[in-house]
Amino acid sequence: MMKRQFNRMRQQLSHPNISGRALETAEYLTEDLLQIEQRIEPAKRAAHNVHKRLVACLQGPYGADMEKRVKKLSLMSLSVTMAESFKELDTDSSLGKALEMSCFIEGMLAKILAEFELTLEREVLQPLNKLSEEELPTILKHKKNLQKHIMDWNTIKSRYGLKGIEENGVGLGWASVSPTKENGQGNSLPVQ
Repeated sequence: MMKRQFNRMRQQLSHPNISGRALETAEYLTEDLLQIEQRIEPAKRAAHNVHKRLVACLQGPYGADMEKRVKKLSLMSLSVTMAESFKELDTDSSLGKALEMSCFIEGMLAKILAEFELTLEREVLQPLNKLSEEELPTILKHKKNLQKHIMDWNTIKSRYGLKGIEENGVGLGWASVSPTKENGQGNSLPVQ
């Protein structure tokens, strides 16, 4: 009993940022797994916050295909307005040529921006969303199950220890239990 308390105290001192329920888990996990366990919840919050901010930065509608995204961009509406304006002007005028060139450039910028946003959505936002909404909650669920099983294990260990105390007046502990066999004369001998 004293040895167990000493080991628990030593573990608390070696892991000062782990307390209470996490300490029970610390008995069964390696140092690497403990570090990973402590990083799960902050990683979930970070993934969720970054995803939310990136979606807010998109200029086109989130989840739309290329054509709808290009039509909704302000660059494309500016390009359409310039196209309508230069048609009313003389084609040889410098203002008409400038509007025509600007219309073409704005249209190209709108398409490039839409392609970039689609690529960002496909390669960054969707995996980040999957991580924060599916994978990390699954890991947290498994973490809760592990903690429940550890609590059950500790309960079983303590009940076993109490049962040994009630039967013998002394706690048997896990290591002191050894199988025996009868030698035919009523005496029990340790099995070897």
